[in-house]
Amino acid sequence: MNEEFDNLLADCLDAEQPEREAPRLAERIRRDPRLARRFREELSMHILMRELAAETLAGDTVVAPRRRQAGRPPVRPRAIPRPPVDLRSATWPRWITGVAAAILLGLGFVLQTRMGKLTPIPGRPATAELSAMRGEVRLSRDGKTLRPSPRDALHDGDALQTAGPDAMAAAAFADGTRVEWHGPAAARLDSVGQSNAKRIYQTRGRLVADVTRQPPGREMQVDTPHAELRVIGTRFEVDVSPESTRVDMRTGQTRVTCKRTGQAEVLAAGYLAMVGKSLVVAARPQVGGRTQTGLIALYTFEEQAGGVVHDTAPFGMPLDLIIPNEAARRWLPGGGLAIDSNARVASRGPASKIFNACRASRELTLEAWIKPAGIAQGADNRTGPARIVSVSRGGASRNVTLAQRADTLIVRVHTTNTDPDGQLQNPNGRGNIDILEAPLGPDIARPLHAVVTYAAASGEARLYVDGEQRAARQLGGDFRTWQSGFRLLLASEDDGEKWWLGEFHLVAIYSRALSAAQVRAHYQAGHGHASRAAAR
Repeated sequence: MNEEFDNLLADCLDAEQPEREAPRLAERIRRDPRLARRFREELSMHILMRELAAETLAGDTVVAPRRRQAGRPPVRPRAIPRPPVDLRSATWPRWITGVAAAILLGLGFVLQTRMGKLTPIPGRPATAELSAMRGEVRLSRDGKTLRPSPRDALHDGDALQTAGPDAMAAAAFADGTRVEWHGPAAARLDSVGQSNAKRIYQTRGRLVADVTRQPPGREMQVDTPHAELRVIGTRFEVDVSPESTRVDMRTGQTRVTCKRTGQAEVLAAGYLAMVGKSLVVAARPQVGGRTQTGLIALYTFEEQAGGVVHDTAPFGMPLDLIIPNEAARRWLPGGGLAIDSNARVASRGPASKIFNACRASRELTLEAWIKPAGIAQGADNRTGPARIVSVSRGGASRNVTLAQRADTLIVRVHTTNTDPDGQLQNPNGRGNIDILEAPLGPDIARPLHAVVTYAAASGEARLYVDGEQRAARQLGGDFRTWQSGFRLLLASEDDGEKWWLGEFHLVAIYSRALSAAQVRAHYQAGHGHASRAAAR
């Protein structure tokens, strides 16, 4: 009979239940307190997943989790497609909402809006202990939202949420295993069957785990909407976005399985796995002559498939980039991404970590290994300059931009001494002028290396091409006038205009101005794709 309830519940939550079946669901819940509790828990989790789905891009789906308990059949998974309206303001049909409200009120269950104090559960053993926390941390237990404190016991079924870029929560297990959540994140703790193996269902955000060696048959499990991890003993990081899951192995080994395809790989230390519609494994980018100090965003274009470019920099929350236009992208053998037609490659939200780090340091480096598709693009004011890499919004507001106008590279940097478009007033009185310009070079048949640096202390902006300084200007000012809401963009403006065609092999952003010697070292180190392709 539980299978009937599972199907009724799934149809209700997904607004697919015929109205005539509503009394059957209500009657089952009124008669059985256990089913009433399950209904309340599933409703709370479904609301969270609807909010998560509302943030996805058109055409993406998120699989709503269904809690599987011992002795109960699995509930049918349901995909939540992104509709043409904002799910956060959308509602279920009135009769479903009414049934849900009547059930909850009739049983005395109220979804709390006030935070209650967390108290131990008598007779229920603790799964872990909340060993540390910072910023806004909430815990949901038995349908109630509670205010946790350090040293509180955590139990199976507890759901933790952290909010804000600086928030953190840490859970310590009895065997010495430690799990941390950083930034905006949501996860649920659980155990698996009679073995009581640790299990965490991570629905979004960053998880960092240091797992002690687990007994045979009791491997720790980490599940996300896209991937399953089986962990014996290791240190790793997991970052979950609506589009994909990224696993970064630091030590040991972990088995990673793609839920969509069933493909599985044993991931060793030093490797990354990107799991979305498929599973892609790549070696973590090596330093190889490149400085890591001040690195805040790094894209090596190793994915080989899918619509996500992963930020692999070891700084803050990953600022992954989304490519919704599948027809416009082409992954290159051996590494690299080609944009063959108008495409908007953009971070899902504001490039906050770039804004915060560069405003604080008052310095910036923007580095790109690129190969333009030609020297005619962006030649006029209607189509250009064609945006290569930009933190901006629209055609006249930006923090920094590297662009192409015909056979020339263009740089715009917004400081307190420029206009909002990152330009200076023309001393001749005819419009504004770009900060820096330099020719692409004689050979665009191979990737070129472009680097923009700025330091407020010296006030000088510089543009390097293939390791050599090609332009410089005494600019002055700092980044106090930068805008916090701008996205990181590749190949177009935020509105899809001023688009650029060509190949990307590496993009990096630093919160410091690299020296001329460091720029030359980066040029000599290369982007690595050609050598790997040749080795294959």
